[in-house]
Amino acid sequence: MTSILTLLRLLPMTDGYKDAEILALRNQLAALQGKLDKPTLTWPDRALLAVFQQGPDGE
Repeated sequence: MTSILTLLRLLPMTDGYKDAEILALRNQLAALQGKLDKPTLTWPDRALLAVFQQGPDGE
């Protein structure tokens, strides 16, 4: 349903407006992808995660 409404909204737009909207959406996507990078783990972080993964029995 949402894609149908989006399509109906884009029909009366000229190519210039569509290009401008695409550029704006690409900019927003690039900004969001920059915020979602995985953190780099240091060796103490990895050691702590390994201890937690072993469980309470140490297995």
